[in-house]
Amino acid sequence: APPRMDEGEEDLFNLFVDRNYVKKTFSFSTNNNVEPIDLYLLNTASTDFDRTGQVIWPAASVLCKYIFTHADIFASSSVLEVGSGVGLGGIVASKMKSSSVILSDSEDIVIELLQMNVDLHASSNSSLDQPHALSVVKLEWGNDDHIHELQRQHPNGFDIIIGSDVAYWKHAIVPLLTTVRSLLAPPQPHARPSQFILAYQSRALITDNYLLEQAEHYGLTCKHVSLDSFLDEEDCQRYHLVKVLLFSKT
Repeated sequence: APPRMDEGEEDLFNLFVDRNYVKKTFSFSTNNNVEPIDLYLLNTASTDFDRTGQVIWPAASVLCKYIFTHADIFASSSVLEVGSGVGLGGIVASKMKSSSVILSDSEDIVIELLQMNVDLHASSNSSLDQPHALSVVKLEWGNDDHIHELQRQHPNGFDIIIGSDVAYWKHAIVPLLTTVRSLLAPPQPHARPSQFILAYQSRALITDNYLLEQAEHYGLTCKHVSLDSFLDEEDCQRYHLVKVLLFSKT
């Protein structure tokens, strides 16, 4: 456990903790149906990097649109979201009749926000068949204790792991990929392969290439998804820097 802060240090820490949350409604449409989702998040610009887990990034919107247009692969699947932030992707996945959805992050203040949004979702969704299907855990990528605890609770692994904008720090890519590989369900004969669905905004070609190289090194095959296969022309232009990749165990 980290050393306990004394009173002066804790007061200083609290100066930089922002819990000025607002409730916003996000709407996604598919098959002429509009699905509103209420979430608490910071009322701040998404370019504020020390608040990355408390705001919505463009790649999260793309991931949600992908989930909505591929609802069949989420139905009855166990889902883990890594680097959940406010939890938008995981909450959308829970609406696709997934058997279970776990939201995860490494920061305590983000875990607190995730739980707020899970509670908000549960209170506004009386039709949720399984009240305990949506839950929150702390998961630091590469942390063996966190990974082993999830493996203990889910010995068969996860059918789907999702993540949005979790590949912008080069130093975090290997811990992310090794964590994903450890938690994905192993391949089964005659079954749909488990997948890591990653949406992220491309910022540096060197990072993009490093991601693909390390994925291959750690035994993950990669498939690129064309944005125009599930987005309309306007959204393709709006999100043209976002990449969607599907990783599977080899």
